Amino acid sequence: MAPVNYLADNQVQALIAAGMGMRPLMGLQSVGVRVHLNPVQSTVKEALESFIAGQLPAFGQEHTCSGAQGHCHS
Repeated sequence: MAPVNYLADNQVQALIAAGMGMRPLMGLQSVGVRVHLNPVQSTVKEALESFIAGQLPAFGQEHTCSGAQGHCHS
């Protein structure tokens, strides 16, 4: 939980991700950080432009990875 607390302590309000596990997602949501899905490979600039334009959906439980053995996103 240390990374989640670090983000919360530094007033992070939103995070953009292509993939993550259920635990990190639940931790981030529990401290009020909104997580948004960016499923395509893009630059940081492109991801931010999509976020600002409201084009990135909320990262839901259906997007989470199920374990370290396999890949859950491309």
